Amino acid sequence: MLTKEFNCFACGKIKVIFTCPTCGKQIEQNLSVPAANLDGDRESFRETAENNYDTVICDDCNCEFNFTIQSSTAGGFLYIDNLGDEDSIEIEELSS
Repeated sequence: MLTKEFNCFACGKIKVIFTCPTCGKQIEQNLSVPAANLDGDRESFRETAENNYDTVICDDCNCEFNFTIQSSTAGGFLYIDNLGDEDSIEIEELSS
């Protein structure tokens, strides 16, 4: 699983760009970023975390990449299954 951090307070969406490890096609996908629960206990990451779960599918080989976007008072985190630490991913923060 690949993990990447981003500033969840500066964006409403992120664009993720990575290469499919199965077929080599470049994948670009805009993903919605949930707003952190600022009404929760700010001392606890868990109490402020909000999650978005979905799947990115490669158009060429139909390989699926399940992801979780997590926003909390500690910042934003993107977790993508089927990608490892050796894989490269770019995140572009989008205003909306």
